[in-house]
Amino acid sequence: MHLRGWCFDGRSPIERIEAVFPEPLSAVPLTGFGMPSPDVAASVAPEAAHNRFDGWIDVPAASAGRDFRLRFTLRDGTVVLGESAFENVRRGDPLSGPPGAPGDKPGAVGTDAGPGDADPGLGSPARREAESRSKRVEEFLDRGDRMVREPAPPGEPAAAVQGPDGLSFHGGRSAYKQVWNGHTRNLDVAALAVAGFTDEADMEITARVTIDTLRFTVGLRPDDLVLEIGCGIARVGKPLSRECLHWFGADISGGMLGHAAARLRGCPNTTLVELSAVGLQEFPPDAFDLVYCTIVFMHLLEWDRYRYVEEAFRILRPGGRCYFDNFQLDSRTGWKIFTDGALYPPDERPAHISMASTREELGIYLRKAGFGEVRVYELPGELIAATGRKPG
Repeated sequence: MHLRGWCFDGRSPIERIEAVFPEPLSAVPLTGFGMPSPDVAASVAPEAAHNRFDGWIDVPAASAGRDFRLRFTLRDGTVVLGESAFENVRRGDPLSGPPGAPGDKPGAVGTDAGPGDADPGLGSPARREAESRSKRVEEFLDRGDRMVREPAPPGEPAAAVQGPDGLSFHGGRSAYKQVWNGHTRNLDVAALAVAGFTDEADMEITARVTIDTLRFTVGLRPDDLVLEIGCGIARVGKPLSRECLHWFGADISGGMLGHAAARLRGCPNTTLVELSAVGLQEFPPDAFDLVYCTIVFMHLLEWDRYRYVEEAFRILRPGGRCYFDNFQLDSRTGWKIFTDGALYPPDERPAHISMASTREELGIYLRKAGFGEVRVYELPGELIAATGRKPG
């Protein structure tokens, strides 16, 4: 495939560029970066004088004709995942129109590729093995009567909790079950609490963004057993269940899961599990191919974030993958979250108030838990995500 374009990041020089293809997930290095780019230097930043590329790459046969993204590794270790290459081509090179603003985003890419199809591998030995693991997990859950099968009654508003020092505070940040059940009076209230909107079309669109990110960071396969930590009302799980063997959604709020159960009617390869406490003790070890957690860490204390990472390591099979994201503290959104929270007197901060993360924090969690191949991505929307693989 022939690639041509330019890229620049104002924070640190670009050291490595790879074309990342999903299904199966693979990365092909781009070796032709560093060609003269006086137009980029004139329009974007003087430092961008050698930031063009124009060359051919060998594409895996299973990925021929499929959409892809460029992954940029900066000299300071930052990893940036670009947007859809096909979408980039559709918009064209921004330098052919008004000059872009200098700074923080890779530029345009051109490609001669077009859309194509991939063999999902249905009926393969790997799929049969995954079906056996799925049955084992459901039997394990059934023995403990852990599955949520019907919508739950509406939740009550979170009450004040008496702290160990005698002070009362609204919900208490660690009282996750009580706090989040208090946001489940009806589906609209629950949707606003976990997604920020109530429209089903918006849920589908934003879920597709998350699924696309998973596809290009950890990969999605039709024979995967997938677990989402903090699934809420199954905003992501409902469409994702159509792309994997079986989707399991875990949440500490039974009220949220009640709304998820109603939304998942007609999705037979889904299972909902109410967590009794922080952690994934309801699930057996070495069971899942992929565990992910999106837009949840912002509501957790750091110790509890790490607990879920540890537990993900336990329940993933050897070779299994994980994904955890949060807003980046060192970003406009992340810093606003931080400063908005700082405006509250300490004893009046809402229990569900958001808290951002740093790249270092997420990477440390995964490495300390035992994951290998750890990467921390900067994603569109000022998110960061850490991914890893369980050795074996």
